[in-house]
Amino acid sequence: IDLSGDLGAGMVSLVPDTIDDDTWDNCDYDLAISKVELNSFGDSVIYDCMDEENMLAPGDMLEVVLRAQDASGNAGYDTCAVVVQDVTEPEIACGTGYVLGIPDSATVDADTFFVNTEEGTCEATLQWVVPQVADNCGIDSFEVLIIDEVTNDTVEHDVIGEGDTLEYTFTGEKEVVYNVYDKAGNVNTCGFLIYIIDEEAPMITCPPNDTIGTSNLMDTMYECTGDYQWVHPTPTDNCAVSEMTVSYEGNGFVPEVVTAGDTIQWNFPKGENV
Repeated sequence: IDLSGDLGAGMVSLVPDTIDDDTWDNCDYDLAISKVELNSFGDSVIYDCMDEENMLAPGDMLEVVLRAQDASGNAGYDTCAVVVQDVTEPEIACGTGYVLGIPDSATVDADTFFVNTEEGTCEATLQWVVPQVADNCGIDSFEVLIIDEVTNDTVEHDVIGEGDTLEYTFTGEKEVVYNVYDKAGNVNTCGFLIYIIDEEAPMITCPPNDTIGTSNLMDTMYECTGDYQWVHPTPTDNCAVSEMTVSYEGNGFVPEVVTAGDTIQWNFPKGENV
């Protein structure tokens, strides 16, 4: 029998008809039931979470006695084994409403937060109030996991308590997962997503404007050109610079990937800009 039965709150009643296997008598009879250790017969016996906990290992059984008694007082008895199981998952009041300290710039879409990075950094810090949990037979443990959505690695794993306030700093795309376990090993899970959005543009300081004269080389490919040499600047960003490009009029302003700090020399026709 399982403890999600008729009485609720981790209690269930067991009546004779549930376990009667074709009792017979030549006259009418009444059925009654008792726990073996009580020897007190009635219309039902009650089992609760304590009975489930007292079963020391999976497969352990409790015993009940079924009595059939006719109007003449004749009685027959049989003993039956009972396995009490808690198969009800814990309850957890999950949802984005349990997350505090959300920046004004953040947006929420169903179970997903989109949060901008904090100025000058590549991360954002959020606070959690651990949601409420409940179980018919009692909570055994409660945990929170922070999982990287890209690598599927668990980057944080903490044992928590109902009502705790937690604080985590996030980068990239993460999933927040709550797991709550009851004493019978049943588990319930819920969670939501955190997407950290970088909207800060990289910063770059270009070399100063300069004007150069035409080259004196006689074998130049242009009739009116000038050579110019400079060092590519070093850009910065709150997260990371993925690439830097340079373009100029002579190649139709098609960006070319370059490396910061490299020295470059180009030959420019008159009036051309980088």
